[in-house]
Amino acid sequence: MKNYRVLLADPPWRFGAWSKAGKGRTAEHHYRTMMQEDLEDLGPWIIDITTANSALFMWTTNSTIPQALMLMGAWGFDYKTIAFTWLKLAKKPYRLTPANVDGYLAGNVPCVLGMGSLRGLHFGMGHYTRSQSEVCLLGIRGRMPVADRSVRQVIFAPVRQHSAKPDEQYGLIERLYPDGQRLELFARQRQPGWDVWGAEAPESIAGGPTA
Repeated sequence: MKNYRVLLADPPWRFGAWSKAGKGRTAEHHYRTMMQEDLEDLGPWIIDITTANSALFMWTTNSTIPQALMLMGAWGFDYKTIAFTWLKLAKKPYRLTPANVDGYLAGNVPCVLGMGSLRGLHFGMGHYTRSQSEVCLLGIRGRMPVADRSVRQVIFAPVRQHSAKPDEQYGLIERLYPDGQRLELFARQRQPGWDVWGAEAPESIAGGPTA
């Protein structure tokens, strides 16, 4: 078994909708989810496959930040900071016309210049306010100084399929930590230079609990 220096995780937390209309948009409708205690039970295995000096990048929705912090501790990492804030852009560019340009520029439609065109911010779900961002927490075990101090925190990228995170994350993490083995937990695709693990992961590494 390899000893991994960098971990990336998007834990499949289980949480319900507040209305029948929202059930089709919950995580359970798209992939297998896990209870918090089952996620925490992965701790001994994760500690066993990581180096004494290692970094964990953990994605969390704004409503699951408390669970993410507890999970990070159960996996043997100390929370340090928010590594990335993903501002979610709409899937399609916003087309300006003489009829809508005044309202757009007045701020009635939030916009970001990105991906080569003007895009509105994604109109997400939320129990209180509509979510338009997601954060990736950074946890450290031991000492892990970064190699590149110019990496920015904010990622502007459009939403894709449910729960998919922006591909920009890989390059940013590799700039921070270019050396050592990297593993993505609960992966649904494989990025060059990364091993993957999980029930939907292509060529998942052997061993570990069933995910």
